[in-house]
Amino acid sequence: MNASDFGPNLFGEEPPAVKKAAIRKFNCPSCGGEIQIRAVGHTLTAVCAHCGTVIDTSDERFSVIEDVRTKLRPTLIEIGQRGTFDGIEWETIGYVLKSDRTGQYFWDEYLLFNPYHGFRFLVQMDGHWSFVRVVKEDFQRMSFVTTVWYQEHSFQAFLRDQPVVQYVKGEFYWRIKKGDTATTEDYVCPPYMLSFEKVQGEETASLCEYTLPDVVQAAFTLQSMPRRKGVGPNQPSAFDFKSIMRVGAIAAAVALVIHIGSASMSASQTIVSINATHVAGDQTRTFTTDPFTIPSTSNVYVKTGAQVSNSWAELNLSFVNEATKEIFELSQGMEFYFGSDSDGPWREGDPNADGYLSSVPPGTYRLTYDVESDTLQKGLTQPISIAAARDVTPPGNFFWTLFLLLFYPGIAWLRSSSFENRRWENSDFPRSGGDEGDE
Repeated sequence: MNASDFGPNLFGEEPPAVKKAAIRKFNCPSCGGEIQIRAVGHTLTAVCAHCGTVIDTSDERFSVIEDVRTKLRPTLIEIGQRGTFDGIEWETIGYVLKSDRTGQYFWDEYLLFNPYHGFRFLVQMDGHWSFVRVVKEDFQRMSFVTTVWYQEHSFQAFLRDQPVVQYVKGEFYWRIKKGDTATTEDYVCPPYMLSFEKVQGEETASLCEYTLPDVVQAAFTLQSMPRRKGVGPNQPSAFDFKSIMRVGAIAAAVALVIHIGSASMSASQTIVSINATHVAGDQTRTFTTDPFTIPSTSNVYVKTGAQVSNSWAELNLSFVNEATKEIFELSQGMEFYFGSDSDGPWREGDPNADGYLSSVPPGTYRLTYDVESDTLQKGLTQPISIAAARDVTPPGNFFWTLFLLLFYPGIAWLRSSSFENRRWENSDFPRSGGDEGDE
């Protein structure tokens, strides 16, 4: 999935251009330090860069919202620093440090401003970055759901939280101060995430696009970046699951074509065909066929059968080269039992058996065999069958070919599954990996 999947504008309709205005300046009512307002006409809250006092800029008297008198902390991207994304220059005008409701996990939210394109957010947590914009769309969500659809893409429920504002600086187009809380719900469809934030009954939806750290570093010319930890909620996998499945399907088709082609070029020449009924005493004899020729080195496929019913039979076969006296041996056992007990009817065994002799050299051969069975031991007859053919394509070749063709896609699938498992282990809704959230 890419940005074009969401139409001409990834985030919906482009908001009307913000009229460019000069920077507004005033003095902090607490410390007297100069405060600059960059988003004039939009900013409702400003934090004094000298003393940290939170000021209501919508009030002409610049009333104090919170007089915290704390030393401002340095941030990776400082207020006033500019960065360019896709040819648009953004200025950092605000910063918020938030934590989850437990206070164990923290993340950074930078407010960006461009007088012609409005506002954006840049969010960082554990070295993972997202470029964010508010979505002006009614999702008609009456309550929490596990799937949210947005422009024909499904976003899967990932996290519910009540984040807490731990620290603020800069200016904001909404009222904000330390200790503020909200209720949030996050839904992922990598590389995107839909985030819903509800404050005092009013809900805002934002679409977050995963952004590589290198892109952020280049945009703001940063010297260092926080190291990425784990898998980000909307971090795309290097192995696309759907592409892996397509490659797997193609590999299966190629393996089938190779197998059919190999089978069609194989001679599959019958060299022995025997149907015989043996009687008591035959178990002490050895039977020999007329000579037959194997014209070139090839495998020999042997299939045997015996009429067995709650009994067994065994054939010991030898292919003897008349010129070299070289012997190729094969033993095949057949048994079939059935009956009924307290669990009902049952059956086991197989009256047929087969096997291969590989790389039998050319020459004239005779097949010798002896037969054993419990029916012969009881003085009864034992019908048997023997069929042998040379240059036969084994069905197992298909699976070996398929295994070789699927080796890399299989490794990619395992890595993709591992990646997804690591993603979802951080979720409130963990699940097994290998799935993609999109449709």
